[in-house]
Amino acid sequence: MESDSEEDEDLIKKIEIKNKIACRDCIVYCYNVLKTYNLHTMAYSSLFMAYKFILTLSCTQVKGETTFSKLKYVFNRLRNTLSQEKLDTFLLMNVEKDILLNIKNDDIINLITKKSDELKNILLY
Repeated sequence: MESDSEEDEDLIKKIEIKNKIACRDCIVYCYNVLKTYNLHTMAYSSLFMAYKFILTLSCTQVKGETTFSKLKYVFNRLRNTLSQEKLDTFLLMNVEKDILLNIKNDDIINLITKKSDELKNILLY
């Protein structure tokens, strides 16, 4: 009986070691190493940016198609009344709606009031 449990433990250790070795080849691991050891500041800044860019890419085509359909929706609703900067902002807000819904209105108001005295007077009174 003890030999069975020892064999199971050995098998578990082998699997854990195999997973750790495999993980060292993944992009997330490389990115975290560069960031953890602060190698992204001087020595490997271009490599760090490349990993960061790769990690922000969509893994599937669905996310890209969703983004384009959201862009079409926002653009059709607001037409040419927006500048490119505002259009980008509204698109980002629409695509990342789940993040936006988790932000409290009071937090947004506080951030805006720190940047402009005029808006502070309007929003806080």
